[in-house]
Parts: sequence; C-alpha cells; structure tokens
Amino acid sequence: MRVWKQPAEKRVYTYDFAALLAGQTIQSIVSATSAAREGVTTLTNLAQLFTATKVQVTWGGGTDGIAYRTTVIAKDASNQEHELDGEIFVSATTFVLPVGITSVYLEGKEYVDRFGYEETVRVTDELKRGTIDGAALMAAIADAQQFAEGYLAVRYTLPIARPPELLKAIVADLARERLHKTRPTQTVTANGDRARALLKDLSAGRATLLVSSVEVKSTGNASPAWSPTYDATIFNADKLARF
Repeated sequence: MRVWKQPAEKRVYTYDFAALLAGQTIQSIVSATSAAREGVTTLTNLAQLFTATKVQVTWGGGTDGIAYRTTVIAKDASNQEHELDGEIFVSATTFVLPVGITSVYLEGKEYVDRFGYEETVRVTDELKRGTIDGAALMAAIADAQQFAEGYLAVRYTLPIARPPELLKAIVADLARERLHKTRPTQTVTANGDRARALLKDLSAGRATLLVSSVEVKSTGNASPAWSPTYDATIFNADKLARF
C-alpha cells in the first residue's frame, strides 16, 4: 500500500528492519534520504530515531502530485549496513466537514490511512482528476456517523468526545461501503454487515464502548433513536436505504 502525506504535513513513518537483521539490532542510522523525478524538491528529513529493529523518520514538505522514493540505511552491531526503500505520495487533499457537522469520529486522513490512497481515489474521484474528492469522502463519513449515532443515542450521550477505535472502525466500514456504491467487494460488504451488527449489539447492551462514564446513559431502552443533527436532505431515507 502506498503511504502518503500532504505537502505542509509532518508525518512519522516507520521502517521495520527486523527481517533483514537476522537477530542483530540496530546500532545507528547511516542515512535517510528521499528522491523524486529530476527538478523536483526532495522531502525534508525533520527527525529520525531508532529502536532495536525499527527506524522512524519524520518527513516534511514535498510537491503536490509527486511520488517520492525514500531510502533508509541502518547499521547493526556487527557493522553491517542494511537498506530499506519506501514510497511516499504527496497530495494536497483537503477534508472539509459538510455544512451543519461540527465534528466527526473519523478524520479523512484516518480513513485514507486505513484503506489506502489509491482505493480512496478510486471510490471518490467521479470527475477523474486522479485525486481524492475530499467533499465526497467527508460526506460519506458524516452519513456513516449519523447512521451509527442513531443506535448509539439509546445508551450514550452524543457526540462522543473521544471515540474509541471500535467506533472509528464502525464508521470507517460503513463509509467505505457507501463509497463502493455499485460493485462492493465481498470484504467491503461483510465489514459493513459486521458494523451494523455491532451497532445493534451496542444499542441493546450486548456490547459496550470504552468511553467516559459521563457519556453513558442510564436507560434500558433498546430501540434505535434517530436524531440527525443536520439537514435531512443530506441524510435522508434514500441514503439510509443504501446501508
């Protein structure tokens, strides 16, 4: 899977040397460099550190639409050098919340990191520009969140301030299913079905989100409570049917 970043973003990437070290441990970093096509500015190596088997490099900068090859060389205790290559694609994608939405449980960048840049382009880029349509992505995430909150409202005070990973996964899988509009894979459909089943369990009290106690309601009602927080034309019966 291609990893990515935005031009102004500073992101940490991990290079795992375990398979190359054959039981040795990293003693030093020889170099961490990047390269692109001729005439294009390279990424900026902002920081680097290592553990016994991994090197972490913080990359910054880059030019929109450019793929960068990164090369990290580390030295082990026996003075042997080991090299790992990677690729970082730089994209000036913006993720803007739909009108009326003040927060989401899953950020656009989290979605792309979870499912990959290429797939996200494929399912959002209806105009064939070769980039992620941030508006389409955030609309799908917002719809998925509203669907989930219809079940969660029975037992939890909304919005949930610090959404746990389980909730992020549910919203991600529902949004992904929505974006795969016409020909979802078996995996996409199965994960969507699992997300809906989890929501029913959460609503009925058969499962619990690990959230703050102030966000848990003391009610035994197990019926989903639909309470959209924005214009029903954005999240309506037609859209619900697609779930």
